Amino acid sequence: MEGKPISRYDLPDYYLEKWQKTVDLMARILDVPAGLIMRVAPKEIEVLIASNTRDNPYEPNEKADLDTGLYCETVMKTRSQLYVKNALESERWKNNPDIALGMYFYLGVPLVWPDGTIFGTICVLDRKKRSISDDFQKLLWQFKGLVEADFQLILQERELNAYRIHLENLVERRTNTLKNEIAERKKVEEELKLSEKRLKEAQRLAHIGNWELDLEQNRLFWSDEIYHIFGINKEEFETNYEGFLSIVHPDDREMVDGAYLESITTHRPYKLIHRIIRKNDGEIRYVREQSEEITDDRGRPIRSIGIVQDITEQKKVEEQLQQAQKMEAIGLLTGGIAHDFNNILTTIIGNANIALMEEGINEAIQGNIEQIEIAGNKAAVLTRQLLTFSRKQVIQPEILDLNTVFYGMKKMLRRMIGEDIEILMNPAPDLWDVEIDQGQVEQVIMNLAVNARDAMPQGGQILVETANIDVDNVYWSGNNGIRGPHVMLSVTDTGIGMDQETQKHIFEPFYTTKKEGEGTGLGLSTVYGIAQQNRGVIRVESRPGQGAVFRVCLPAATAHRNKPPEQAKNARNLSDGGNETILLVEDDQALRDLAKRVLTLKGYDVLEAADGEEALKINREHGGRIDLLISDVVMPKMGGMQIADSLEKDHPRIKIVYMSGYTDNKIALEGLLSPGRNFLQKPFSPERLVRMVRGVLDN
Repeated sequence: MEGKPISRYDLPDYYLEKWQKTVDLMARILDVPAGLIMRVAPKEIEVLIASNTRDNPYEPNEKADLDTGLYCETVMKTRSQLYVKNALESERWKNNPDIALGMYFYLGVPLVWPDGTIFGTICVLDRKKRSISDDFQKLLWQFKGLVEADFQLILQERELNAYRIHLENLVERRTNTLKNEIAERKKVEEELKLSEKRLKEAQRLAHIGNWELDLEQNRLFWSDEIYHIFGINKEEFETNYEGFLSIVHPDDREMVDGAYLESITTHRPYKLIHRIIRKNDGEIRYVREQSEEITDDRGRPIRSIGIVQDITEQKKVEEQLQQAQKMEAIGLLTGGIAHDFNNILTTIIGNANIALMEEGINEAIQGNIEQIEIAGNKAAVLTRQLLTFSRKQVIQPEILDLNTVFYGMKKMLRRMIGEDIEILMNPAPDLWDVEIDQGQVEQVIMNLAVNARDAMPQGGQILVETANIDVDNVYWSGNNGIRGPHVMLSVTDTGIGMDQETQKHIFEPFYTTKKEGEGTGLGLSTVYGIAQQNRGVIRVESRPGQGAVFRVCLPAATAHRNKPPEQAKNARNLSDGGNETILLVEDDQALRDLAKRVLTLKGYDVLEAADGEEALKINREHGGRIDLLISDVVMPKMGGMQIADSLEKDHPRIKIVYMSGYTDNKIALEGLLSPGRNFLQKPFSPERLVRMVRGVLDN
């Protein structure tokens, strides 16, 4: 006996309700107290449906073990109808639990699944013995047929439900697959958008755009960056090849068109650099363009693709590099001849100065000498400028009073500027000191004065002013963020002035508004470089026709600010001479003769030597005191420092001044730029020599 392990909870409520009505109807028609549908399981039997009749002792869900002699158990084992008229008449049913309930009459038939498996039984029971007719049996079998027909429906529904579940699972799996595909597609789209965004950002940062031209339809695609490079509004521009050519600089248009047509004809990529004129602002920009063609299966060009890169800034950097290389070359050349050239300039300028000091000189001759002096000073300034830009100038910062430096230069400036221009000075009282190389200060004053002179071809006035200022406003701190006490030097002229565009470029090396051959373009850029090198700034104010004001602001030397009036009052005039003994060592005879002549005129006792060996010989023969050694640094046989070391053994209190026309690398290697060394850079004026000597001797 087999039975499917199914309970009432596995059956649809609809069928349970239907079977309940069937059993109730069956019990009433047959007039029995109990109508049942029994369900069999492998080890037990259960009341599935019990008729709702009076005196029915059976309840749904009642269970009993198999092999206990139940009527239904016999039906299911024999798979046939069982009719028991009166169980009390047979020993066979004496242990039947149904008899205990008083059920002596039984008629039941098996219920079978469509596959032949026993489900259970449908039966009627009564407490009294009964005879049954054929109609009675047929009716029971009809009820059996109704229930088993429902089995078929249940199985079909289960199959349909299983198929539905299968379809739902398929739909769910497909839905999940679609969801995953959609999610993956969205992810790919987001990654694509992110990639496009990154590409746009990369193109924007690199100033690179890409393009594609459909040769068959003459349609041109540009990326956003190309529109930006060309200064074009995408909605207002017809994108085609002719439109592109209209942006190319007229002077480059033929070259670009020819290169592109050649590329299509020869089927080779092309690369070229050309200019464009931006549509929105008319600015000329440099672009690098690359292109190659795409062909069809027959080798016919159908598309061109390429990139455009704005290289304007790169071109500027290249030009700056070329400028730097040119300055380096100039610096190497200048540095190579600086020593001999500075010796010559010192001799020229010095002799011109001395000649101009003589009384009763012929006026025409005086004018000629002044021109010699002016030319010499111009050559000296130009040499310093070239050395400054090539970073080969000797820099020796010292504590200086700008008023004193200017007054020391005024006579020379007077001759350089000309008589049709008036030079005025408005010095600040108790001006703070600055720490800077004196040669650099002189270059600043000289260049600003010459620039002012050139701005006044018909004559005018130059006003030089100094002032103590505490920097606390945007005018000075706009770019450098400088703060605190500073000394200002301003030069104002009544010349032709400048427009804003000119002011943007005046501090650039080699920029000049003068005619070719009339200016080097190094003057103001030298001033700018000196200001920057000394942690200062320079500003300009000007309008066309209203002159110009150049202001240089330098940090005050805090340790030497606010000098007591007594210090200036008691200080000896550095232009004064003396009676000390000086040993002068210089291998250039003309320069040696000039220096001896200047110092002798100032009352000094000068011993001269052409080299180190001669200097040591003179020291031995002299036998007396030597107060000061003035020596060139680099000379044949013996250098200046070796001479000094030898003399200090005989004259422990001797003062030393080194001089040289070599550039900073050579001087720095000799250790002459360290604190405590007295160094005089060639070319120098007689006055500078005298001031240096007096200052060293009095220190």
